[in-house]
Amino acid sequence: MEMYLGDRVRYTSAAGDIRGEIVDITIAPSAATKKTGELQVWVTIEQLNGRKIRICGSDDYLKALKFKVTFRDKYAA
Repeated sequence: MEMYLGDRVRYTSAAGDIRGEIVDITIAPSAATKKTGELQVWVTIEQLNGRKIRICGSDDYLKALKFKVTFRDKYAA
């Protein structure tokens, strides 16, 4: 999935419907891939209430969360 810093996003999790803005995208190993050395994309989202959440950015995980970009500034991309 294509995403950029500053994108406003929405997804569904056990905590309910989450909305926020992408503030960081990093590449680092996960607990499951630390031994193999594989890297994973991690996305940090700042919610409307100021809380930051870091989620896995794999396509399968984002599809499971029904993750979608709701707004993108056309000048930022």
